[in-house]
Amino acid sequence: MSAGTSATVDLWADDHLGRKDEAVYLTSYLAARYRAKASEAGFVLAVNGDWGMGKSFMLERWSKDMEVAGHPVITFNSWENDFTPEPLVAFIAELDKGLAPSFAKLPPASRLRAAWYEQAKAVLVPCLKVTGMAVLKQAAGIGASQLDDIWNARDDDAEGNPPAKDGGSATAGTHAAGKGKDDAKDDDAKFDAKGLGEKLNKAVEETLKAHNNTKQAISAFKKRLASLIEHLRSEAGVSLPVYVFIDELDRCRPDYAIRLLEGIKHLFGVPGLHFIVATNLTELAHSVRSVYGAGFAAERYLKRFFDMEYALPEPVSARYAEELMTPVAGLTQATFITGFETLYAPGTFSAKALPYLFDNYAIGFELSLRDQAQVARILEAALLSLGTTPVHIHFLVFLAMLYQKNSQVYQRVLKAKNIEGPTGFAAACPRMDTTELLVPTEYNSGDHEFIKLTDIANVYFDFIGYRDASHASASPDVFPSNLYQRMMGDDTARATINRYLEVVRHAGRFSK
Repeated sequence: MSAGTSATVDLWADDHLGRKDEAVYLTSYLAARYRAKASEAGFVLAVNGDWGMGKSFMLERWSKDMEVAGHPVITFNSWENDFTPEPLVAFIAELDKGLAPSFAKLPPASRLRAAWYEQAKAVLVPCLKVTGMAVLKQAAGIGASQLDDIWNARDDDAEGNPPAKDGGSATAGTHAAGKGKDDAKDDDAKFDAKGLGEKLNKAVEETLKAHNNTKQAISAFKKRLASLIEHLRSEAGVSLPVYVFIDELDRCRPDYAIRLLEGIKHLFGVPGLHFIVATNLTELAHSVRSVYGAGFAAERYLKRFFDMEYALPEPVSARYAEELMTPVAGLTQATFITGFETLYAPGTFSAKALPYLFDNYAIGFELSLRDQAQVARILEAALLSLGTTPVHIHFLVFLAMLYQKNSQVYQRVLKAKNIEGPTGFAAACPRMDTTELLVPTEYNSGDHEFIKLTDIANVYFDFIGYRDASHASASPDVFPSNLYQRMMGDDTARATINRYLEVVRHAGRFSK
């Protein structure tokens, strides 16, 4: 594998979660496995991780690294193709397209590729006969011209027989007859359904003549594919294995995900072909149970399709905060008021203020990675609503995390404008009172002290609740009293800070 760079671009430059390390290790493992088991009939690896764990990022960068290293690479986003009833239509088209460059300058290999593609039709057509024209019209974004190529009737079938001449579809004809002329013209303008329907019927007839048994078709298909990949190794000098990266499988509708996995395992299990499937196995198991029933052993069932599973480790919290907050901070031109402006030399802290604060507050609120991802969405919506007005980022992050932690406690805090007493805050967020920030005691002094997150929050609640004006007499270089003084010097601050309470409440209603 390359070091992760092309000649001019570092593919992993924005790898906040450390996924390059995982990709480097897995590349080494897969290469060693292929050397030791070159005759292995295919290999399917599940890269398992929760939402927000960087699976898609990792596959995107990793696949490009593999291309740089000289491997044929195919990428398939199953979610983007989820709307087609038959997943293998789009998948085989992508596989063929991905292999095409390896054969472009090798005419004999191109003929071999064409033969494999013909064999693919023999496998697909019986599956598609029952799905009708809906598949052809929506097949995973494949255009009409490509469909025409895939389903183009052959002049002669595999045994040299002429194509059938009675290819008209009774069903298609009935539908066409029931339409008005204008409707028919509109359909013809958009898609030549009749023409492709006739070709589909011809292909079905030819295929059924040549392959009365689907197992025979699958066996022939796999032999063709194996020959194709072997030719890559022996004649084209291509680095094997071929890598197929599949992403977003856990987001697909259950029947689609199951049929795609079955197709991969049963049709593409040939030497020299490795699949890397990024998914959340827990969510995928839920999908399987939705099809087969709540008591179905989904986890055991899924193990049939994956030869190995690799669990992505949870990222270091600070790196995860940077992953979430870097794009959020980029959404706004507003300055963040942290209170550290008078404690640090100019420019030494502001660039990392949001990820740093987010990480510490997330620790205090004991938020899971999924909860943190939802807080990121709340902050994104809130910052967009607040516009370019300077933002007291401590208070905004505090409110967003409290809402995510417990929206009922948030409502009580909002009403009381306080986190003390009967609001339930202390019981819901016990760690907040012991989580601290390490900050300088005064500007460039070199001395630091720990400040509790609840002390920072209380500065804001004191201000909007007209309580504890003692902050106003403290030194302007003492944190967090300097935040109070900053607000006292702004005639619009009280109205702005009060607005945060409603902005977060509304933003918290967004979900994904």
